[in-house]
Amino acid sequence: MTRTHGTFLTACALLLSACSSIASQQPPELSPEHPILGMLETPLSQNTLTAEALMSARWQFPLTLAKSGTDQMSVENCNALLGAYEKDFGPSQPSEFGLVQANLALCLATADIQNLEPSANDYLPDPLLGPRFPMTAPAELAVAISDSQRERAKESHTWQEFSALKDYQWRSPYDATYVTEDGAIQRVFLVATGDFNGDDSRDAILYLESALEQGSYGTTRYLIVTREEADGPMRVLKQVWPGE
Repeated sequence: MTRTHGTFLTACALLLSACSSIASQQPPELSPEHPILGMLETPLSQNTLTAEALMSARWQFPLTLAKSGTDQMSVENCNALLGAYEKDFGPSQPSEFGLVQANLALCLATADIQNLEPSANDYLPDPLLGPRFPMTAPAELAVAISDSQRERAKESHTWQEFSALKDYQWRSPYDATYVTEDGAIQRVFLVATGDFNGDDSRDAILYLESALEQGSYGTTRYLIVTREEADGPMRVLKQVWPGE
């Protein structure tokens, strides 16, 4: 074999290796059932469904926000809401705190979709939102209100360890409700998947609506979770409780 021929074969092998690496990269995936879709004045088609489109799409019912009890403004999409939030605008009246908080959580989660990159490794459970999800999900997903509950959540390795699952309702691969023995009800939405922290592993953005079977407690938040090995536990990369 001549040196030129050997060099050519080496170059071909390197090219094939690079192509194989590119082919193994899975692009970010946005949920076709993203909760914001139900808020829009004009529906988005699956062909035009992107994080950018969701951020700018007009809502059917705008929100009225206030600052310092005097200044008011109306926002009609996620971009406007996040801009107002940065200027310290909030609910125009206490009764609208939950609505504004929910919209903030959804919009912030959607903004983070734009930070997702393709991933080569996917160790997330499939399906993610199955009945066994609490057994691998981090304890941060639990509803921990009191100081003692928060401490116990820190000491628990999984959501199931913090409080066992009592009931489960599956709506789709992107939407499931979990009721635990401590009386917490959590509706979990899978918003998107992709590599958030640059380690080439697939991460998941989750939006949560939480309440208790007894009382009027309710809150919304979003988390970004990951898992580094197939049989390992999941951990939280980011957690945001808007307005708290």
